[in-house]
Amino acid sequence: YSNVKNTAEKKQVFFDTLRPIIISQNDQIKELRHTVLLAQKYNKNHGWLKSLAKIYNVSWSKENPNWKQLLTHIDIIPTELVMAQAANESAWGISRFAQKGNNLFGQWCFKKGCGIVPGQRDSGANHEVRKFSSINDSVASYMHNLNSGRAYKDLRNLRANLRSSNKTVDGHSLAKGLIKYSSRGKAYVKEIQSMIKTNKRLMRGTSKT
Repeated sequence: YSNVKNTAEKKQVFFDTLRPIIISQNDQIKELRHTVLLAQKYNKNHGWLKSLAKIYNVSWSKENPNWKQLLTHIDIIPTELVMAQAANESAWGISRFAQKGNNLFGQWCFKKGCGIVPGQRDSGANHEVRKFSSINDSVASYMHNLNSGRAYKDLRNLRANLRSSNKTVDGHSLAKGLIKYSSRGKAYVKEIQSMIKTNKRLMRGTSKT
């Protein structure tokens, strides 16, 4: 990748590398969502649903299963949104954290030794930039973060509203729910949306995704 000099070609390699990983992760989410939908349809409140709800930070009890909320959390993240954030947060895969920790999304951790200490970390801060064993793990963690973190409630509600209106769940629309992903707020959202628009063709690649 580092030997590719042409900008468009470099972007294409980046997107083509990520695409099958994203599709695989979304396929797993789809399968899990389908299983939950079947359980809801037949009113089968299995014990594992409570554990699953906990993983996604959803309140759940046998007497009051929160199906709607759980399904709001368990849903896909559009490929183009994942690609745009990965490119933005990792400087197209060449950042220190991407190269040394497989971290494409700037995700933090708070246990000493869990990751890489940022060079410009504020005095008194204890966070590190998390290390992952693979790019796959980084993508999976990022997607779960958007699907479970309190900061991304707006993104999940936007997605649920698109579904209920029978509209396409697209990255440009969901980017509006990333206000809290960066301290830059709305400027960050606009940048991600611009990256999606500018790189739309390259993000599609040659596959029918």
